[in-house]
Amino acid sequence: MPPSRPDRDSSLGVLAEPITSAANPLIKRAASLRLRKYRTLRRAFLAEGADLVIAGILSGRRPQAVFVTAGSPAARSLAGEVDAAAAGGGLAGVLAGVSVHAVTERVAEKLTTLETPPDVMAVFGVPQPPQPETLAGPTALAVYVDRVADPGNLGTLLRSAVALGAGALATSPGCVDPLSPKVVRAGMGAVFALPVYPEMLLVELCRGLGGPTVYGLAAHGGADLRTAALRRPAVLCVGAERAGLSEQVAGLCDELLTIPLAGAGRSGARLGTAADGGSVGAGAPVAGSGSESPPVEVPGGVAVESLNAGVAGSIALYEFSRRTAGLTER
Repeated sequence: MPPSRPDRDSSLGVLAEPITSAANPLIKRAASLRLRKYRTLRRAFLAEGADLVIAGILSGRRPQAVFVTAGSPAARSLAGEVDAAAAGGGLAGVLAGVSVHAVTERVAEKLTTLETPPDVMAVFGVPQPPQPETLAGPTALAVYVDRVADPGNLGTLLRSAVALGAGALATSPGCVDPLSPKVVRAGMGAVFALPVYPEMLLVELCRGLGGPTVYGLAAHGGADLRTAALRRPAVLCVGAERAGLSEQVAGLCDELLTIPLAGAGRSGARLGTAADGGSVGAGAPVAGSGSESPPVEVPGGVAVESLNAGVAGSIALYEFSRRTAGLTER
């Protein structure tokens, strides 16, 4: 029997009178999710913007609360947008009983982390990922993000992981929260489409995947990514630019991979952005990977020394997707 389309009258409830006070308990609870400690405590996070809210709903996630700015086009059309996007989809159970709360502009400003509040925001429960053992298989590919502090980089890695066929992403202790509003926005809804394991040790991920080959991206001294023999099942470890991979994570890697930069000779890319820091010295190579290499000189005298974690990890994921999808190169 084909899945039913949600009824317009029941899909997202009926708009009530606008909430006008930032002291409203519902608003205070939602606003607290801007902070990691409350996301952890309440097991919930905030999605800002109609595209993210709809992405969450269409993934089968039931929002705990939806907020729209009173008088905005979103207040009049959100239910219709969801219904149109979900035509033929089985969302009736997901949306049953979910109501939309209209809020004033001032209250919306209290909720959002953005300078200008979006017309639509929603609170979702933290997804419970499956046990890593369920992801094990001969073609499994997971991403391990080691101490990356920049939300944009982690969001990019999440988005690329989904687009290029990775089955999961895990973050190390000390990494930016994958459910922070900035990461959720940068990932463009990828957090709804991929099992995410925050603050997980690499050994735990590898144990669950049944002994994959572990690759680490290194500034230089690793095997050339373009010609390295990539195998699955695999874990790809990505570290921050200045810190690189931690000694603990690098020590667990079976092979280090380097992305050559044009004109850099034997050098490769340091990973991350200048905002990424760590306990290893700034710009330090992974232990045992060789000496620091000179920057690439480009027109205008700007020295291009590195790729950020999001770009470098995405390039490596593309290589895995291009060369090992559906294959086991043991």
